[in-house]
Amino acid sequence: MEPILILLAFLLLLAFIAFPIWVIVRIADLSRETRRMREEMASLRERAGKTPAAPAHPQERAEPEKTPATAPVAPPPMAAVPPAVPKVETPAPAIPKPPPIQAKAPAPPVFTLPPKTAAPASPVLPPPAPRAPEPKKAEPAFNWEVFMGTKFLSWLGAVAAFLAVAFFLKYSIDRGLIPPIVRAAMGFVFGAGLVAGGLFAVRKTYPILGHALCAAGIVSLYGVTFACRALYHFPFFGVVPTFALMSLITAAAFTLAVRLRGKFIAILGLLGGFATPAMLSTGVDNPLGLFGYIALLNIGLYAVALHRRWNFLVVLGVIGTVCMQVGWAVKFLGDHNTLTAMIVCLVFDALFLAGYCAARRMGRETATHGRSVAAMVFVSLCFALYLGVDTVAAWRPLWLLGFVFLADACALAVAALDRRAKDSVWLPAVAGSAVFAVLAAWTPVNVNPHSGLLPWALGAYFVFAVLHTAFPLILARVRPELNRAAGGLVAQFFAPLALLLVIMPVLKDPNVHWLVWPAILLIDFVAIICAAMTRSLGSVAASLVLTLVTAAVWVCKIPVTMAAIPVPVLLVTGGFAILFFAASLWLGRRFGGADKSPDGFKLALPALSSLLPFVLIVMMLARITLVDPTPVFGLGLVLTVMTLGLAKILKNEWLPACALAGVLAICWVWFQDAHKMAVVFDAVRMIGKPPPANAYIGLGWFAGFYAIFAVFPFAFRGCFSNTRGPWLTAAAAGVLFFPLVYWMIKLWWPNDVMGLVPAMFALPALTSLTAVLRYDPPGHPRRMGRLALFGGVALLFVTLIFPIQFSREWVTIAWALEGAALFWLYTRVPHRALPWAGAALLAVTFVRLALNPAVFSYHVRGDVPVLNWYLYTYGIAIACMFGGAWLLRQAVAQNKFTAVTAKILPGLGAVLAFLLLNIEIADFFTAPGSRVLTLEFSGNFARDMSYTIAWALFALALLVAGIWRRQRVSRYAALGLLAIVAIKLVFRDLDKLDTLYRVGALFAVAIVMSLASFLYQKYIAPREGGKTSAPPPIPSDTPPPQPPSES
Repeated sequence: MEPILILLAFLLLLAFIAFPIWVIVRIADLSRETRRMREEMASLRERAGKTPAAPAHPQERAEPEKTPATAPVAPPPMAAVPPAVPKVETPAPAIPKPPPIQAKAPAPPVFTLPPKTAAPASPVLPPPAPRAPEPKKAEPAFNWEVFMGTKFLSWLGAVAAFLAVAFFLKYSIDRGLIPPIVRAAMGFVFGAGLVAGGLFAVRKTYPILGHALCAAGIVSLYGVTFACRALYHFPFFGVVPTFALMSLITAAAFTLAVRLRGKFIAILGLLGGFATPAMLSTGVDNPLGLFGYIALLNIGLYAVALHRRWNFLVVLGVIGTVCMQVGWAVKFLGDHNTLTAMIVCLVFDALFLAGYCAARRMGRETATHGRSVAAMVFVSLCFALYLGVDTVAAWRPLWLLGFVFLADACALAVAALDRRAKDSVWLPAVAGSAVFAVLAAWTPVNVNPHSGLLPWALGAYFVFAVLHTAFPLILARVRPELNRAAGGLVAQFFAPLALLLVIMPVLKDPNVHWLVWPAILLIDFVAIICAAMTRSLGSVAASLVLTLVTAAVWVCKIPVTMAAIPVPVLLVTGGFAILFFAASLWLGRRFGGADKSPDGFKLALPALSSLLPFVLIVMMLARITLVDPTPVFGLGLVLTVMTLGLAKILKNEWLPACALAGVLAICWVWFQDAHKMAVVFDAVRMIGKPPPANAYIGLGWFAGFYAIFAVFPFAFRGCFSNTRGPWLTAAAAGVLFFPLVYWMIKLWWPNDVMGLVPAMFALPALTSLTAVLRYDPPGHPRRMGRLALFGGVALLFVTLIFPIQFSREWVTIAWALEGAALFWLYTRVPHRALPWAGAALLAVTFVRLALNPAVFSYHVRGDVPVLNWYLYTYGIAIACMFGGAWLLRQAVAQNKFTAVTAKILPGLGAVLAFLLLNIEIADFFTAPGSRVLTLEFSGNFARDMSYTIAWALFALALLVAGIWRRQRVSRYAALGLLAIVAIKLVFRDLDKLDTLYRVGALFAVAIVMSLASFLYQKYIAPREGGKTSAPPPIPSDTPPPQPPSES
């Protein structure tokens, strides 16, 4: 009893699965048909609206009217015809007048004149408007009432009939009324009768009822056949006969579906066809029989789908095939039949691809066909991913990798055959991403130093890079209708992805295999060719970075205890640098020369090619302490020469700056090691031994690199005549190499004349300045900038002589002198950067002298007061402030910044002068030998009064300067300082004075105040028009008083 219930449940489930699917498909077809009809109607209306309407008819009628009017003009009675025309419009008697005209006129006009309403309308009325289009007929929407009353009730009736038969059979079985063989016969007869009844209904123009009966008959035949095998166990119904019978029923269902145009019948046949192997499973693995049957079933449903354009059958076929594959793999897949599973997946990929080709050849392909192939390929790649993470199949890389790339080829074939150009862009990208995921999962699990699979892996990476980089580019060239930009964008990703795969085994292998580098070289070639075809930098730039990352991983595996970098590492670094330099040169020249090439190939790619190898060398130096830096510096020299040569060929002005940055990086990193060795040398030097050889070698390399960058722009001045980059690099090289040379000499050859080092660096700057004056004509647009550049560098080194040779305050003095010297140079070379640099230096000088407490502890207080280092330090800074302001006012090129700076600098100088005044007073009252100078305003009567009197005199001098220069700020500052003096004197100093001293102090302050008042009244009040008191009123007849003269 239980098997019958299972059978009934299965058949009901089959019906209720198939019916919703059919409804959904039917609704989709109806909506698609409705949309198509709407588009056709719209196009027909548009075409009808463009064609001319009935305006031709009035013209045809007007012409015959004119011909009869011109023919009878000769007889006089025709003159009376026009006045009668207006009367014809209202009364009816005017109608009989045409007969006499017909009698006189020939026969042809008689047939044209009868429509008299048209004759008067031609000269008076406008032409009739075109006919209005007929109103649109409302398109019938989907009628649910009709659907429910016809189709749904038919299907419901068929299901009810099937259930009635099923329950009748159940009742007879329970009561033992009908033997099993009779039940089976009745079932077959009933199913065949339903099919026959359905055919008869279709012939009688009842297609919906006929489809329902045929579907019910097909389901009944499936159920009875399964019952004969599973319930009654009849001897005839073995596995093979039952399978053949159910296959025959499936074929009959497809045939009926095609003949009767019944989609629901096709769906039932498809479901029954895929359910047959599951229902008749014996538990024995027979992949050939199983998947051979599934393949034949797919061929049949593909034929039905193409014949009737039922594309949903292809989707259902994919779903059924995948379900059968997964079910078989879950139950039977093992190490012994992995190859069989791969072949099965590839066969179905090829089968659906052949179906797509057949649809394309018939002109019936849609997106469904191509995406069905893509779905099967995706399932195959998921299976490959499962195998990739399993070490069972690791020893058979040819099977797995061949399986992956053959499935990938099916997806690419769909993209190549797609006429609609919708799947040709995204499908290669998705397929390539899936293949990358499979390889990325397989590599870390299976590729290791002991597996011996590295050659297979490298070959797979290269094939992956070539296949997915070349395919979009070739497809875009073969098919111009495709989006080339999208194809080029997709192609740029896969060479860098292949290099990411290469990095994986390199990370796991302590000794990097030599085959890695040829593989990387080939993949880099692929990236370079991709960049050339797409005119885009992304692929080659990413490949360059990943190549050097791989080399960096190799560098990190070098033992720290090694005293020299291995030669293979240097060769690999130099070789790949040469490769990318050559690629930069080739790509730059390929795209129209240096002036017309894109910025990426003209600047970015050469810059990356220059900088990244230097980064790799820096990593080497940071890991290994080199005794002899010659190999590393030699490689740096090669990279520098190639970079400068590439800059000259491509006319890239900023490449020398990239080379300078790389060289400075390796020089500074090596200098850190030299500094560590200098600590050991301090102990050895006491014995009298000379410095080690690497000190001379390093100093020589520093000087050589500086000379290369300093000479380069002058050696190729014709190429870089109108540029800035090489000249800035030449000037900056001296400034940046100077600390290296200075510290090297100070570490290994300390002496008392270190000021000669900046003097030596000043000579090349002065030589460059002389060369600019000699070779650049006065009208050259870059001449002033280069003069300012090299002149400023020369002044920098000249002013560095003092602070280096001496110490402490001389640094400040050097800054002040450098700032004033830049202002002087601005008067000769009016370059806009010079005032900014000079102002910055003088601002730093002011901060260091005014806000730096360490100034008071630089030196021990000497025996001679006032005449000390404060006097010349602050004095020189003050002179530079005032001198700089004067120089800016004398400059020819004036701007807002120079005007503001010229006003600010005297104020800074006045502040420093006031500080110097207080410092000298404090120094005078400080005991000799004191290490710190302190500013105190209490505890010493003489010192306090000195501050008061000095402040008053300084205020008076500031007032005189403000009156002389006509500067309000100075005068206001003087008045403020005088007020402070008065307050200090009254509230602080008078309490400590005796009567006589108090009188003297007040008298001195009174003199200063009075003198200041006199100066204001003498020079300021008349000039500014100020009045000390209100004048008396002047009579109206009295002339106004004249203002006093300033004399």
